[in-house]
Amino acid sequence: MGRSILAALAGFASSRLIGWLVGLTVGNGNGQEAMSGAEIVVAVAVGLVAAAAGGALCGKIDPTPRATRILVGILLVAGMVAALAVSSGSEALVEAIETAGDTADARMLEQTMEYAGPNWLLWTLPAISAIGAVLGSRFARRST
Repeated sequence: MGRSILAALAGFASSRLIGWLVGLTVGNGNGQEAMSGAEIVVAVAVGLVAAAAGGALCGKIDPTPRATRILVGILLVAGMVAALAVSSGSEALVEAIETAGDTADARMLEQTMEYAGPNWLLWTLPAISAIGAVLGSRFARRST
């Protein structure tokens, strides 16, 4: 059980790191208010590939299906929490930081929490990540 949890956590960390690194290079830096169709396709592809890489790592560390199920649960819960946080807005958190007197941190947080994509994408990406993790894990177990 411990190995399964460790494998799932390693898979989650690697998928988030890969997604973050790729997101830095292909992010929505064009100054538009909304994401274009191509940017949405890239976001879905990056999410799928990053989760598949995390699933593959998880499957290499622990080839049992339990590790993959734990990883899928983590991806779904973390994705839904992030979607809820972004879709509900960050105004209350920014106000709390400004009240504490740190306006530089409040501005940085506000810029970080800005999201220019469609709301449905926020709620779809966790499922896409779960599918990618399962596919990556199956590929890793099959190639062993």
